[in-house]
Amino acid sequence: PFAGAHLVRRDARIAAPGAPRSPKAASCPSELSLELEPMMVCSTNKAPDSNLDEPGATWKNMGMQLVKEKYGEAMIEEAIANEFPTDPASGYSISFTTASLAFGYALATFEHRRRPTHTTCIGGYAGKAVISADPRLPKSSLFKNGKTYKAVVRHSNAVNRRVPGRDDAMASPRGMAIRLGTDFDLVMNTGVSVTNFNADSMAPFLAAFTSGSESLYVDFSKRYPHVMEANIDSWKRAPSSMTNLHYYTQQAVRFVDDEGNTYAAKFRSVPMGKGPGSHVAPPWDGQLDEKDQRNLVNEPPPHHMDVRLPGETRDPEYLTEDMKARVSGASVVQYRLQIQLHPLPKGFTGATRDVSVDHSIFNNWIQWDEARYPWMDFATVTLDTFLPINVANGLDFSLPDMPDGTLSVFGALSSSDFNSVNAVRVRAYRATQRMRRRLQRMYWFFGCARAEDDEEGTQRSFAVVPMYWRSVANMRSTTNMRMV
Repeated sequence: PFAGAHLVRRDARIAAPGAPRSPKAASCPSELSLELEPMMVCSTNKAPDSNLDEPGATWKNMGMQLVKEKYGEAMIEEAIANEFPTDPASGYSISFTTASLAFGYALATFEHRRRPTHTTCIGGYAGKAVISADPRLPKSSLFKNGKTYKAVVRHSNAVNRRVPGRDDAMASPRGMAIRLGTDFDLVMNTGVSVTNFNADSMAPFLAAFTSGSESLYVDFSKRYPHVMEANIDSWKRAPSSMTNLHYYTQQAVRFVDDEGNTYAAKFRSVPMGKGPGSHVAPPWDGQLDEKDQRNLVNEPPPHHMDVRLPGETRDPEYLTEDMKARVSGASVVQYRLQIQLHPLPKGFTGATRDVSVDHSIFNNWIQWDEARYPWMDFATVTLDTFLPINVANGLDFSLPDMPDGTLSVFGALSSSDFNSVNAVRVRAYRATQRMRRRLQRMYWFFGCARAEDDEEGTQRSFAVVPMYWRSVANMRSTTNMRMV
């Protein structure tokens, strides 16, 4: 099912079967044909049960249209042509980059006394996951039908709040982290793309989106126009339930089957629907309307997105109450876990240069053609126990790193490599988790509330972290030094 690879960009069309290959196309031993034609995907969703004003309305991601309106089509087209690096080894030393960014995340943890991202916990679930693998999946110990894992889930709002209190009706990216067994973690967000595509884009993004600086926000939007489409796709306004959303790992990880074949793999969680193999409805719940989309493009968040809409009457913590209600009595919550696979040369790790592989495969802002690389079910998750916020907050998650080598993170050649996103994540997660544990021990020693239990913790902000991201971004934009 994976023969003939096509990469689908947000601003592109799918090349017709048999069409001439792009001059940028690359081949590898598995005879992959990589098409990088201009196209447009995921811009509209037909929403039969939409939360928009008109039932059945068509929702559209207006990110690119609004960016062109604001800055001019000619400028944005020029930016798109130079948006992504062509050489994965052209950036800074990956060890230097991951260290500087991980320090920033640890600093944010210290400043806010809790997770620096996905700060607001909505609650968690416990239950089990049963493997029910699609027959098209390659043979793997990971996909043995009937195999059962214990499962725990943490749901969250992603935005660090700057105003007192919590309000689930605000607009924010939403998160789901799940652990199957003891070492199979999936950290997922709403939206198919991360809002940065490599380590070089991380510090400028964080400076632009945390400092409130309009100039930084404008500079980043003009340099990386596709960020607004990624943002609009991930931000959800007042969803009816956390269990109705789609969650994606976004960045590909390395998967090796029982025969040693290597793949790039992406994961997602979708509502159960009619069960494995059934149609997956579009992720309509919580989509931003045109006003919210324009606000997100025109002004740096979070102030305009961090309030509920007029007429909203639900409790500020209604999503937690909904999670509790869904597992009351004999009721359960069910999710379907799915995987998308892209074949790679056997033994490919990403840690060394392989000219047969087009690294655009790993750009999370470029989506794989689902007709060529379908999402396939591999597990059904059944959750019957609600975990209170203080319990769910005690859970730590990381990226997949299976002891048997089935799943792992790709290596990165430098900070410009698309795989550097996960390289930073791995180091940042470890740094922030260590910081949180140290803070909790310190608060226990002095008899204070645990950092994760203090709802006002994020209000004690000294603006140190935005200053740090800004200094790192400035350093990287004003020097030609490359420490590879």
